[in-house]
Amino acid sequence: MVEKTTPNRSFSDRFFYKERVEGNIVWFPRPLQFAVIIYMLIALWTCWYIVDKDQNGVIQLFGEYVRIGESGMNGKLPWPFETVKKVIVTKAENLEIGFRTVDENAPTKTYEEVDNEALMLTGDQNIVDLDFIVQYRRSNASRWLFGITDPEQALRLLAQSSMRFTVGHNPFDDVATFGRGLIQSEVQTDLGKLCTDLNFGPGLAGVQLQDAHPPASVMPDFKDVTNAKEEKERMIRSAEGYKNDIIPRARGQAKQLVENALGYESERVQNALGDSARFVDILREYKRDPKTTETRLRLETLHKVLPYMNQWIIKSEQGPLQLLNLQGGK
Repeated sequence: MVEKTTPNRSFSDRFFYKERVEGNIVWFPRPLQFAVIIYMLIALWTCWYIVDKDQNGVIQLFGEYVRIGESGMNGKLPWPFETVKKVIVTKAENLEIGFRTVDENAPTKTYEEVDNEALMLTGDQNIVDLDFIVQYRRSNASRWLFGITDPEQALRLLAQSSMRFTVGHNPFDDVATFGRGLIQSEVQTDLGKLCTDLNFGPGLAGVQLQDAHPPASVMPDFKDVTNAKEEKERMIRSAEGYKNDIIPRARGQAKQLVENALGYESERVQNALGDSARFVDILREYKRDPKTTETRLRLETLHKVLPYMNQWIIKSEQGPLQLLNLQGGK
């Protein structure tokens, strides 16, 4: 039995072969060997990947999702067996609804309106032009890539639906003025529930109303209505001020009248009690000596009736002349 031996070939012989062309020797590469070398280089380069700290790496085996690669350096099967898609999961993204930023890098940002998203009907049958922003994160990277065909457009449609429903149950004044905070909260709660039910990847961070005003075509009439309401409020405040001034004053006057009446009552009662006590004293003295008491009372009454005149009382009943000098003058 004869054993065949393969002679040792050099590196050039392994990957190249030579042929004589027109009398000259030309080296040609061996295709299979070169293909193997190129694939080995590609495999070596693609069997590891680096994921940033704000990303997740979504690994697919022949296109089918298999696992999530965390931040840092990770290994995987080389291409074409496994591929990786990197998704930013921690950064808050802004979804503009009702408007679009034309150029974010310009010194002064400019916007364009998207009327089919911005125009909504309020609960009191008014039309409002409303712009708002939905802030979200791609919290679930695999669901964001494979849960639905266009997750951003789905989130936009869900946000519009939730906002239209909420605005449709509130009057225009609440939407445009003091009810904005409550509307934002309601939309955020409702939209968060929808995203959780559909489970297509986004994590809701917030809803912010940017602007709410009537459409441009009715703006002059709206200003007239607003001015009328402001005038109404001004007149109401003026009336409230007058009421707050006149009512306390009237209450003070009423209290003063009551206090005067109570004082007058007390005075009359005390005078009456004094007069009755004086009458009782006079009666007691009268009963002791009626003649003397009667005379004294007559003289006192005469002195009161003629306070500024000189009075003399002369009495003579066929006896000695009696003179009583009542000096009532000053």
